[in-house]
Amino acid sequence: MTGKKNSGVLINIIVLFIAVIIAGVSFVDYASKNSKETGFYLPSETNVEVTSIQAERIENPNDRLENTTIGNQSTSSDSGDRNIPILEEEIGVEPKPNAAVSNTKVYKYFYYQLDNNAKVIYDSIENNIENLKTGKYSIELPTSVGRILDTPGGEDLLNEEFQSAWDAIIMDRMDLFFLDVSKVTLEMRTTTYGRYKSYKLTIRPNSNTYLEAEFPNRETVNAAMEEMEKVRDEYVSKLTGSDYEKVKKLNDLLVDDLEYGTEQGENAYNIYGALIKNNCVCEGYAEAFKYILDYIDIPCIIVIRNCSKL
Repeated sequence: MTGKKNSGVLINIIVLFIAVIIAGVSFVDYASKNSKETGFYLPSETNVEVTSIQAERIENPNDRLENTTIGNQSTSSDSGDRNIPILEEEIGVEPKPNAAVSNTKVYKYFYYQLDNNAKVIYDSIENNIENLKTGKYSIELPTSVGRILDTPGGEDLLNEEFQSAWDAIIMDRMDLFFLDVSKVTLEMRTTTYGRYKSYKLTIRPNSNTYLEAEFPNRETVNAAMEEMEKVRDEYVSKLTGSDYEKVKKLNDLLVDDLEYGTEQGENAYNIYGALIKNNCVCEGYAEAFKYILDYIDIPCIIVIRNCSKL
């Protein structure tokens, strides 16, 4: 009797074992089919693709034809056809001043022309200005920005948003003189699970650094900033009276102190060439003008005029 019982138990165990194997195979087959039907593949079927979008300078210095400063609107021109953020008068939005980090105030006129995704990119850059001084820091954008890539023509739209954000922040923040935007890239890492895709967007240097050659590290950037803040404060100490009188006085001071020329290379187009080297082209005048007026809370914007269309 005992032998028959043992034999029966053994048969039951074998049958149960076979049933478990069959159930397991059926489950794997079902999961595989279901994952393909719903767009979710098993981990072994994941695909990762990495591409990039290259930022561009807002202007090519070699293409500049004319730059002028008019009243408290600093203007410069460009012979190219680069798209720039629209003026607020065109959409009826009242510009708003904005106090930024550190010892710098910024009238963020162009920030308010951007749509939400470009604003997110702009904010991500602005929140990492201190980190950008290293020339190597990578900024990971919020996942919400990546959803642009799910829309028709998504990569072109993202390219436009990315460039618009850079154009806006470079025209709002004169203190980013140390960045060479042409050395910045947006890396797009796309992970595919069937029909489902996730995106990781990272702003990073496209080579060793995105710093201008004269400012190779954080120390040189900070030293230049300290120099310019001292010069800025000297100018501010000479400005008295109404806003109109301050604007007029500052214009006169810059015209007397600065020499027009391109001897400072790339710095001829920024506040470092204007305030420290005292040698710049009209864009340098305009940016120095805005940099100082921002600090004393007098609204000022950079306006780019395309002389080839005049």
